Amino acid sequence: MIRQASQDAGVPFLNHRPGLYVDAQHADSPGDELRWLVYTSLAYGAQGISYYVYCHPDHKGAMATADGKPTSLYHAAKVLNREFAAIATELQPLRSLEVFHAG
Repeated sequence: MIRQASQDAGVPFLNHRPGLYVDAQHADSPGDELRWLVYTSLAYGAQGISYYVYCHPDHKGAMATADGKPTSLYHAAKVLNREFAAIATELQPLRSLEVFHAG
């Protein structure tokens, strides 16, 4: 829906990802879900990625601890952001025509 609205309006879009996990299932492999978000965003034509970094003692899997220390999710984002920027730079001049789902 966001991709289509972006195309209809003739403006780029970015994908937003909350910077925390609220359940233990996702907190164990933060880089995997983040990688999925980054690469599916590119596939849909996103021109940017945004993270909401929320630090609270009761949340697991945030970008930083409540005292501001980077977590594994932060370190995964650091690597993936470079990959996103490199690929998006190459894709920016192209025009997304369609998105297909299989399986």
